[in-house]
Amino acid sequence: MPVVCTGPFCYIGLPQLQRDIDNLKLTLATTAYQGAFLPSVGADPGIVGSNKFYRSEEEHLSTVADALHVDYHTIIDADFSVQIDDPFLTDLFADYPTG
Repeated sequence: MPVVCTGPFCYIGLPQLQRDIDNLKLTLATTAYQGAFLPSVGADPGIVGSNKFYRSEEEHLSTVADALHVDYHTIIDADFSVQIDDPFLTDLFADYPTG
């Protein structure tokens, strides 16, 4: 079933994210480590969905970006790296190899 945006898009996962951050910090408190990350979702079209609510696609994507901003910055503010889990992100670079 396709994902369709039919109402306001907002971030609702802060309590769950904070729980994950707290659990990771608790686990890492007893171990030596050089860095840690938390995964987060990318702006994949399958997650973003088609727009049936906002006046423009730009407004729709801007609202999605605002929601992702909350997630990403909460992780960064907790002193963790963000790992964006988006299997299609690599497709953007497949035609442009480096080196």
